[in-house]
Amino acid sequence: MMEDFELIKYFIGIFLTAAGFCIAAFRNLSQRISLGDRLLQEKIEKVKEDYVRRIDLQKMHEDINRHLDLLRSEFADLKRYNETHNQLLKDILDKIGK
Repeated sequence: MMEDFELIKYFIGIFLTAAGFCIAAFRNLSQRISLGDRLLQEKIEKVKEDYVRRIDLQKMHEDINRHLDLLRSEFADLKRYNETHNQLLKDILDKIGK
């Protein structure tokens, strides 16, 4: 009977030791997985920052509209200059009789 209790104690001790090793192994594995996930996420974020341009469509639209307005104003100025030059040429040609 006593030998049975000692045998049971050994089995319980071995079982608890094995359970402790399993728990420690799973915790270690869990920490490594978490660390790997965190490092992978950091690397993904770094690649996104380095290689993926963040496009601000609203700003691009505003820039394009501003440039179009500038081109329109320049074109209007060129048109006025052209009309002025044509009028001057006409006046000069009229003065020299052609």
